[in-house]
Amino acid sequence: MGDTEEASSSKRRLRATRQVLDDFNDFDHVFAFQSDYSYDSKTVGLILSNRQSLKEGLFYDKLLALFNILPAEDFADRFHLPGKYAIAMRGLWYMDRMQFQIAVEYLTQPSLGTTFPEDILSTLIHHAPANDMTLPLAYCTTVSPDLTSSKAIDMIHSVLCRVSVSEAFYSSRTYVEHVHKRLFEQLVTHTLSLPPGDERGAKCAELINQPFTAEEEAWLDDFLLQGEGKILSGAKDTLMTRWVGTGKYQKAIAEGAGVSGRRVDGVSWDVLQHGLRDGLGHYALPS
Repeated sequence: MGDTEEASSSKRRLRATRQVLDDFNDFDHVFAFQSDYSYDSKTVGLILSNRQSLKEGLFYDKLLALFNILPAEDFADRFHLPGKYAIAMRGLWYMDRMQFQIAVEYLTQPSLGTTFPEDILSTLIHHAPANDMTLPLAYCTTVSPDLTSSKAIDMIHSVLCRVSVSEAFYSSRTYVEHVHKRLFEQLVTHTLSLPPGDERGAKCAELINQPFTAEEEAWLDDFLLQGEGKILSGAKDTLMTRWVGTGKYQKAIAEGAGVSGRRVDGVSWDVLQHGLRDGLGHYALPS
């Protein structure tokens, strides 16, 4: 008799499991509309506020727009219901509530594919507290293989620029030449655009001490002398420091007239140029 009861119990559990799976495969059941249900005014206000703060709309708005163009029979196959569906939906739910740390914990689960990766990364960067790139970097590390558009690559690079000059520099080298050059110039722009202070000084020093190739050296000179970077604050000072540090003294003397009146940490370039001329003697270029 015990075996019969156990068998009956197993059948009931099996029927219940099948019913759950059938329900998840039924689009109308999953998104059934309850005409007598409505949000209270506080919830509506929060939804509208977050929709405006997230600029590109709630992630649930994106899901609904996406689902509306999918045949119902493709719904389960496309989103791998039920397990991954539940994890992804919960992650997006927390994104819409702007609880980003919890959202990232769900959205970086190894079993998940990526849904709206560029939008998620953009949102994490835009709402990073006090320029803290911990969450964007965690998300980048997990989903970077799926972030291949120019916009996505630029966003990833912007995160690395804020985190570490060296990481951004070496990361730029992993791309093809024209992308490498663009990211290199973005790194220079980001570093020289920082507000005056210890952080800017440290990051500029880190930048000019990178082991540039001859090609990167030429990019730096061209960008800061002739390109868009020439209007950046400290562009010529940066080049002068690099030239002196790498032994290009004659170039520093030749190009140094434009920075003769500026001071870096209390040291005048004019004094430095005179010292270089005296040290180089007849090897120095004429005034």
